[in-house]
Amino acid sequence: MGFGVLIALLLLVIPGAIVARIGRMPFPAAIAVGPALTYGIVALAIVPFGAIGIPWNAWTALFAVAAVSGIALGWRVLLGRLREVDAENRAISRGPALLAAAGVVLGAVLIGMVAVRGIPHWQSIPSNWDSVWHANTIRFILETGQASPTHMGELRNVETHEALFYPSTFHALAAVFSQLTGAAPTTAYTLNSLAASIWLFPVSAATLTWHLLRTRTDEWRTAGAAAAAAAISASFTAVPYVEFDTASMPNLAAYGVAVPTMVLVVSALRHRDRMPLAVLALLGVFSVHITGGVVTVLFVAAWWLCDALWHPVRGRLADFVNLLLMAVPTVVLLLPQFFGVLQQAEIITGHAFVTHEGKKRGLFDAVVQHTRHLNDFPIQWTLIVLAGIGAAIMVARRIWWPLAVWLLLVLSIVHSSAPFGGPLGALTGVFSDLFYSDPRRLSAVVTMLITAGAGIALVTLISAAVTGARRLATGRGSPKLWHGVTAVAVIAVCVVAALYYFPRHRFLFGDKYDSVLIDAKDLEAFAYLATLPGAKDTLIGDANTDGTAWMYAVSGLHPLWTHYDYPVQQGPGYHRFIFWAYADDADTDPRVAEAVKALNIRYVVTSTPVVRGFVMPDGLVSLDRSRSWERIYDNGEARIYEWRGDHSQ
Repeated sequence: MGFGVLIALLLLVIPGAIVARIGRMPFPAAIAVGPALTYGIVALAIVPFGAIGIPWNAWTALFAVAAVSGIALGWRVLLGRLREVDAENRAISRGPALLAAAGVVLGAVLIGMVAVRGIPHWQSIPSNWDSVWHANTIRFILETGQASPTHMGELRNVETHEALFYPSTFHALAAVFSQLTGAAPTTAYTLNSLAASIWLFPVSAATLTWHLLRTRTDEWRTAGAAAAAAAISASFTAVPYVEFDTASMPNLAAYGVAVPTMVLVVSALRHRDRMPLAVLALLGVFSVHITGGVVTVLFVAAWWLCDALWHPVRGRLADFVNLLLMAVPTVVLLLPQFFGVLQQAEIITGHAFVTHEGKKRGLFDAVVQHTRHLNDFPIQWTLIVLAGIGAAIMVARRIWWPLAVWLLLVLSIVHSSAPFGGPLGALTGVFSDLFYSDPRRLSAVVTMLITAGAGIALVTLISAAVTGARRLATGRGSPKLWHGVTAVAVIAVCVVAALYYFPRHRFLFGDKYDSVLIDAKDLEAFAYLATLPGAKDTLIGDANTDGTAWMYAVSGLHPLWTHYDYPVQQGPGYHRFIFWAYADDADTDPRVAEAVKALNIRYVVTSTPVVRGFVMPDGLVSLDRSRSWERIYDNGEARIYEWRGDHSQ
């Protein structure tokens, strides 16, 4: 597991870091923005490749990296006159860089320990909602070479292949990982998800804290706060643990690269030769998941309105023009994806997560980071208080924009939990709908802000305590000794906090790796079905509630449903609906035979149990009572039926 996560992490960081280094970014900054740029390279390639029929695989991915590296080298020459040598000389020094890196490594190790202990059966099939879709998407890319997000209808809408947009950049990179390592799609899904969870959020916390404090205090204090924020990030539950538990992996990865992308965009106002890199990173974060792009734009806009507008880098007009020069090409590159999203706008805005507990309770939950997925766990009061102290310190230092974003997010969480009426509700709803009006997704963004606040508060409080102790010691001990005491105290607090919250985080990581939906008997049934005549050449009838959609990712069999879609039959296709609703009425309903023929179905697989709270589709409840279906396999949990209704087949 550790070896696989390491490979996935290197694949995530190195391509983008190479491009960043070509663009003259310092090594620490290149590592921080590397994942966003890697995703940008993938996104830049898969849409045109998919449109003109170039397959996406390890070789074409290597070509994409080489091509983008060449373009970056060309931009480096063309934009050489825009290089800010004086600003580059003020880049982070080696010592502070190592300190911040140590905090990132500690945070990653603490999250990694949770993963190792929380998922002992990491190659098993998860039972959560979206994981089957992610694994099936990886299999689809491996099988067809089609990785474009605008072509995902070919996988989801198995009857009509009606167009569907779904962000596939995360899956495309995981498919390359699968090719390079030989890992199965299910394993590639888990390992790439863990790599993003373990690495991106400590880096994000350190990057944001550095950005907030760098112009407000000295380099060593900034680095210390960044290191503390990175280490304490392992204790916050919303990201990565809740997002991992819900299998929202593209959303998780996009959140993880949103902050480094934001900081890259901001830095490009001074380092104008970085503007092409900023465009590539913006393309990457939007292409992993659009909500991550919204977070990036939100942070940049808040920084601009609350800080840069009053303290411009090159002047208000020049800064605004430079932001436009990054925004316009990004929008142009994203047009195919934006058009796809607009076609699904009603589905996105149709989500609702009303708690029915009132606005006061919604406000309390928003402030203390208590979403519905954490109802069984105590509130993290210590972390919330630390974050509050950090917020007060930021206000004292006139760092306003994080507070403005926090207020907007809290308002949106309350609205999502207990909707406002009138104009306020309408305006808030427009923003919260960008996050599916889901308090969980909005709270994850809040977590990224308050993690930085907690890191700032932790270092400030411990430094104050150590300074007091030093005064009581009447100056005994060298400054290095007292700095060491401060570092040890910060590390101790971060480790103790991580261990204290270890049980809940271990549970959330491993919660769905329980083999409830798909266990050994289901795998045996898939393996047996794969040996039957025509099984790999026909569509396999299945339910959209029982996990049998995993047969594609696991065995390469093509199911009627590649995702959970209950309680309604959502995918387009008349014949698929007929099968879903009436397959067991084949003896008396001629539409079933027509559907079976049109869909090229020969076998049906059913399994128990179903997704929590759901039931089997009406058409698959009573197959044993139909003479048109013959049960040919039953291991007590999974059953396989063969079509007998049309004897000419």
